[in-house]
Amino acid sequence: MKLTPTLPGIRATLLFRVVMVLIILSTISVQGAFSQGANAPEALPTWTKISVDAPPYFLNMRDRSLAYNPVTNLPCMAYGGDALYYSCWNSTTSTWDTAVIDAGLSVGQYTAMAFDNYARPFITYYDSWNGRLKMAYLNGGVWHFLIVPDATVFAPTSLASEETGTAAAPTQTEGTAAPTEPPVTAPVETTTPTEPPMTAPVETTTPTEAPETAPVETPTTTEEPSTLALIDQILKENPGENPPTPNFLVDNAIGYGKFSSIAIDRNNGFHISFFDEVDGTLDYQYWNGLTFDGVVVHHYNDQGNTGLWTSIQVDFNFGVHIAYMSEKYDDLMYAYRAPNQWPEKKWRIETAHGDTATVRTNVGSFASLGLDSDRKPHISYYDFTNDNLRHAWKEGNTWHHENVDTGDNVGWFTSIAVDNDDRIHISYFDVTDGDLKYARYAGGSWSIRTLDHSGPGKAGMFTSLALEVSGKPGVFYTHGGVGAVKYIHASSSNASNWSDPSYVNYYFRDVGQATSLALNATGVPFISYLDAFAGVLKFARSYGPVWYRNNVRTDDLNTGLYSSIDLSGEYSPRIAYYDQTKGNLWYASWTGSAWSQTKIDQARDVGRYISLAIDSASIPHMSYYDATRGDLLYATYSIQVSGWVTTTVDGLDNTGQFTSITVDPANVPYISYYDYSGGSLNMAFQSPTQTWVIYPIDNIGRTDLLDVGISSSIALDSAGRPNISYYDILNQDLKFAYWDGVWPTSGSWVTSVLDSAGDVGLYSSLAIDPATDTRHLCYYDFTNGNLKYAQKVGANPWEFQIVDGDVADGDGINEGDVGYYCSIDLNGLGQPAISYYDNSHADLKVALSYPLPPMPAASLFLPIVNR
Repeated sequence: MKLTPTLPGIRATLLFRVVMVLIILSTISVQGAFSQGANAPEALPTWTKISVDAPPYFLNMRDRSLAYNPVTNLPCMAYGGDALYYSCWNSTTSTWDTAVIDAGLSVGQYTAMAFDNYARPFITYYDSWNGRLKMAYLNGGVWHFLIVPDATVFAPTSLASEETGTAAAPTQTEGTAAPTEPPVTAPVETTTPTEPPMTAPVETTTPTEAPETAPVETPTTTEEPSTLALIDQILKENPGENPPTPNFLVDNAIGYGKFSSIAIDRNNGFHISFFDEVDGTLDYQYWNGLTFDGVVVHHYNDQGNTGLWTSIQVDFNFGVHIAYMSEKYDDLMYAYRAPNQWPEKKWRIETAHGDTATVRTNVGSFASLGLDSDRKPHISYYDFTNDNLRHAWKEGNTWHHENVDTGDNVGWFTSIAVDNDDRIHISYFDVTDGDLKYARYAGGSWSIRTLDHSGPGKAGMFTSLALEVSGKPGVFYTHGGVGAVKYIHASSSNASNWSDPSYVNYYFRDVGQATSLALNATGVPFISYLDAFAGVLKFARSYGPVWYRNNVRTDDLNTGLYSSIDLSGEYSPRIAYYDQTKGNLWYASWTGSAWSQTKIDQARDVGRYISLAIDSASIPHMSYYDATRGDLLYATYSIQVSGWVTTTVDGLDNTGQFTSITVDPANVPYISYYDYSGGSLNMAFQSPTQTWVIYPIDNIGRTDLLDVGISSSIALDSAGRPNISYYDILNQDLKFAYWDGVWPTSGSWVTSVLDSAGDVGLYSSLAIDPATDTRHLCYYDFTNGNLKYAQKVGANPWEFQIVDGDVADGDGINEGDVGYYCSIDLNGLGQPAISYYDNSHADLKVALSYPLPPMPAASLFLPIVNR
């Protein structure tokens, strides 16, 4: 069996690509030249796609992801990443009721929610796949969905650039229409409220406000990383737990709608703020229940970003307040639209906290906004310069600032609320200690407490604080160390006593990379793969329609970056894998009740690009890479010496990556691999004297480190002739090589391009049916984000098929970016199955061309991984 390994340093953008062209033909024919006689064409397989390990994942929740139902006073929260989830506390069962509201591709980040005047939940969230903002709301027991349009009109402001434009078009509706009962009424903009009394804000500028035009900047040769990049870097450098936290903050789906926030006024008008990453602007939309009316509130004429971490509130008099961060200047910003400015859409932009004449600051990350009884804004935020939690508030025309918590690196993911008695409540994350913390301002001073210090760390990310009807705070947050979203609430009116944390839902960010597949004769799939979130090697197999999974190693993490699986008998899996922490090669055998571990090679940093084959005598053969010396190595178990024997196959400098191994009926090993120094595809086999004979197969010459030979996979036909699939980096094509003649005495290598429709051929995996010599090949289509399959019957042309991804795969559904790390094998009837990674959902999937075998009458069940 062969694993298509990871590609460090080569086309690194593969794991993060989101925007793809979704145009491709479902079948292509390429003429091949094989010496076999013509066979009757076989129909291309009909595939059944199954999610083998598909845990949910949640990330980038905002400061308004939690809200209390105003009628029941029960907490509800919205969150997501691979889908949009909605959880509410069930007081009857004392459990959390959770539903998947929107199961679309990569939706649910940057959630914000609020209940309207009829106790209906409204949720804004980001559609990462399409790069747009969506809104979901519950009416009459049915969830409805809207696409929130991008703002196109530039708002006149006292400081930002003024432009004109046409009104925003009404939203496109997804699914059912907007509700008609109860009625949704637009704010009465001409009515002057009588309470509470207020004085119209002074529209004049102050010295702390943002400059009217962006200054001309002197170009520099080295650009500092953005604040978002710095935050992500710190998360990785300070994991605080094992497993490490995945890449939460960086979402490469460019669009509009990140950092959204929603507020509902007393006339049931809906106000939404968000960041438009395409234009780098702060945008605002108002929805009256029928149409949207939006403006660009703040922009820098495409010279920088503003509008990150938006947080919106609407006061009693319909004044709209927005706190946010300007990433261009690393300032905390505040935007306000007075009630009498609705028709003109005029906004006042102020710098709430920024640079002074002598001090340069980086402030405003994780901004969260609350209003007191006098409608004065209060903003919690992180001071990146001093690593502190800060509080800013406005008195008259002057902004004031203070430190709330000056501990080391505290104040991330803040969320603020002001109660009816003007007490201020802030939840936030302590990065250094990995704790959830809470600050309360009452009686002229701040009191600080740690709410969750439970292991293994990162308890308190993505906090959202809300107040019950009685004013007691509750906090929704993630616990990165255990992969859970949690909720905690104050049990006393002065917030001196708190409940124990409640687990709302569990998540695992990323499973299914580095897959390797083996089938027994009946077609039962056995799969090894990487749980990237936990950093462990996992194993899965089917018992009829049920999948069982367990961890291959529980005593040592950071394993499984490279693994390869094969079977010794029908139900005895064997896995070779790499321990990336110690740089060792390991071999795991299933005993029937547990995994037995053997260390094969620890001389240096060895074990990358591992490939395993079990011969007819149940002897394991492994090819792998010595990263210390840059050599191709081979290991096998020797009956003569009753131990493992390792040899160097190719000792030329920096050769032996992307290995694939197979054995012939005489148990002779054959290895295909990539020669980095020569930029070529090579093959080695062991002669009768146990001397390694090396064949250079394809060398097109290197151009800017672009050549051929990675992602190779080797298989032998019924005549013992090697066949190899591989990737041409220079031309971005899938290529194929085979020995034409009598192996190895006469003949030559023939190479050809199998598929050149875009960037195709990464992660190729090859299997040949020994009974018919039908070639079966899976690979990844980078251009379209598809898993593809190729089949060749005898001398007939190659036939091509989309297995998963595009709507052209036959199911009419766009499954997203799928097909990474594909691994193919055949059952006893020569029918293929493919394991692969779904990058859009971060899941392990398998595609079958046959029904799963039923559960054996007497099966020994593998333990399930506890979630």
